[in-house]
Amino acid sequence: MKNLLEQLKPEILNEINNSADKYPMAVMELKKELESLYYVSDIRYGSVIQLDSYYLAAFNTLPNNAWANFN
Repeated sequence: MKNLLEQLKPEILNEINNSADKYPMAVMELKKELESLYYVSDIRYGSVIQLDSYYLAAFNTLPNNAWANFN
C-alpha cells in the first residue's frame, strides 16, 4: 500500500517542493507526516489546511474535500 506522500497529486507535490526554500521546516514536517500515513482520515487538521493552500496554488481553486489532494 502506498503512503499518502506517494498518493499525492504531482502538481501539489511540486508546489510543496517549490516552497521548501522559504519554509523548510514546515515542508519537512508535512512530508514526514504524509510518509507515515496511509489514510486521509488520519491527517492532522493543520496539515489539511496546508494541503488546501498547495492545492489552491496548483489548481487555482480550493478542493471540495481532503481526498481531492490525492490520486
